[in-house]
Amino acid sequence: YFYRKDFARATRMAELSLKTLEGLPSLSKSNRASEIRQDLMECRSRLLYILAFIHHSKQTLEEMNEAYRLYTQALENWPGNHPARFGLAQVYYYQRNYTDCVQLMEKLVTGSSESESRECFLLMANSYMRLMLRSQAQEFFEKTVRYFPRNIENLADFAGFLENSDPKQALKIYSEIQQLLKTPENSHFKTPFLLI
Repeated sequence: YFYRKDFARATRMAELSLKTLEGLPSLSKSNRASEIRQDLMECRSRLLYILAFIHHSKQTLEEMNEAYRLYTQALENWPGNHPARFGLAQVYYYQRNYTDCVQLMEKLVTGSSESESRECFLLMANSYMRLMLRSQAQEFFEKTVRYFPRNIENLADFAGFLENSDPKQALKIYSEIQQLLKTPENSHFKTPFLLI
């Protein structure tokens, strides 16, 4: 239900599953019981993440506050829940708490494969930009473009970032975007403002 974006059913299923987990008897102190306890904590964390994501997707202040609470609980249950960590960082960004966003993202970016971190890099770049730390912002914009060189959104973000500090480089990137827009895989873009 979650991946089909049927959030009403996903919410019901996640809440029922959480109640089921809470109703389980406590386990003994054996090694096997410890493994099972850890598995249950991870399962609970994933369910809390699903609920948090649903609230997060509604983008209202009240829903974002609930998402914050649920992401935090998810990470308390299992600190290795990277999607919950990323979601919490997005909530911090939404709340304009860029310092906490960067601190959370630094832990996530160092623990993940760079080739899979486009969104992480962009969030880091934008957070550093908001904190007026241009060199760090540029570092993450460059990483994003290096690992995803044909992504028009990445290139446009980086060019926009460079407009004031390096207009020649920004124009060069806008020219690259113009060429990419002519390719069949980018025909879905309707961005006449980018055509120079």
